This record gives sequence, C-alpha cells and structure tokens, in this order.
Amino acid sequence: MYHSTDKGNSWALVNNGLTNTSINSIASNKSNIYVGTGNGGVYRAYLSSFGINDVKEKNILNDELVISPNPCGDYIDLDVKSESKIDLSKSNIMIYNIVGEMIKSVGSQNSEHQRIDVSALPSGFYILKLDNLVKKFVKE
Repeated sequence: MYHSTDKGNSWALVNNGLTNTSINSIASNKSNIYVGTGNGGVYRAYLSSFGINDVKEKNILNDELVISPNPCGDYIDLDVKSESKIDLSKSNIMIYNIVGEMIKSVGSQNSEHQRIDVSALPSGFYILKLDNLVKKFVKE
C-alpha cells in the first residue's frame, strides 16, 4: 500500500494498511485502488495485490435509475426512466455504508418513483443496491 499526503505528487510505501483510519472516499482505475482518509492522506494499492487482474466498467443499467439530489440532505428520490425494465415495486432497495454493512432496506409500492428518508444517516458515502444494480450517493 502506498500513501500520499501531497495530493498524489509523491508516494511512500506503507506496510500497516488502513488500520484505525477513517475512510472518506474510494476510487479505482484499471490497475489501482485509491482510498481517501479523514486525515487528508490518500492510500493507493495495486488491484493485483488483491487478486484483481482485469477491471471492466459495467454501465448497462446505470443510466436507467437516477438518484437525486446527490449529494442529498434528508431524502433521496429514485426515478426509473420510462424505457427501463426496472420495476421498483418488485425490487428490494438496500443501502450500505462504506464498510459494506447494510443499514437500510426499503420496499416500494410505485414502479417508477421512490422517496427514501435518509435523515437518520450520518454524513458520508453510501451505496444503494437494487437487484443487480449498484449506485452511489453522498449524504451531507
């Protein structure tokens, strides 16, 4: 794992990983994963270190479901585009925190729109899973 404290201009090898560090953001490209920390640092690791050798972005359904506003305040609205095959009323909507814990599960009565109350969630980065579709949103 490599660590940068100067916005990626230089990198230092870090052997202790992300122990006892708050994580603010995660991103990846075809060869690396980057983790932004609460103390202003950025960690970088090769995906191959985790046994990941080929990353392809799968964006088949991502434009069929829109989360707004994003970043959000007390609620998010899920809207399905009319040409989509997604039916919210037949799906279970799950929200996960950054460490992968499911923190909310919601059913919907409407096939194309759902408002979800997220006012009880702390500020942060969240992952919404709807069947095989995964979307990200930020709670301010």
